[in-house]
Amino acid sequence: MDPRACLLLAMVASTQAAPQMERMGQPIADAYEAVNNVMGNALNVVFQLSSWFTDYETAPYTNIGEIGPDGLEERLYPARKWVCTKKVSSMTDTDPKSGMFWSLFKYIQGGNSAEAKIEMTTPVSTLAKADTAAGTITYEMCFFIGAAYESNPPTPSNTRVYIKEEPERKIFTRKVGGWMDSESWEREATDLKELL
Repeated sequence: MDPRACLLLAMVASTQAAPQMERMGQPIADAYEAVNNVMGNALNVVFQLSSWFTDYETAPYTNIGEIGPDGLEERLYPARKWVCTKKVSSMTDTDPKSGMFWSLFKYIQGGNSAEAKIEMTTPVSTLAKADTAAGTITYEMCFFIGAAYESNPPTPSNTRVYIKEEPERKIFTRKVGGWMDSESWEREATDLKELL
């Protein structure tokens, strides 16, 4: 049999599978849906793992002075545009930044006025400002726009996402490993305050 005919037959079979499953009963349709979900999750894991080996455009900066034995760096970042979103969360929220990354990711995947797919960049910055009187923390998460769209970034489609022009700024930072939860960030902030 011609391989093209086999491919066409496979494509027709896959497009016809869901209605056939529904006719065979809900349990089989549920099983079909579960397999689709597992396949989607597996592809998502492959995408995430492959991103570890990708070189991303990084916001430009200049190291000021030497990196200390504690890993502390002082960096000078020039004025640049970033795409950002804000969220106010209770200090007791277990996942206070939920949804912020995906709002920004949708912007670079075409959720913008030009429907442009914009390459992922680094870093993903998150600014947290606590209001102890109100018991809230305001988070602002941002992606660096990148050189290709610096002069004219497309307008976000999501009204909670906005373009922000950051002026030149000095930042103290150091690299930390592992997953950073709220407690890890609080420890790191305390350690950095002692170092500064």
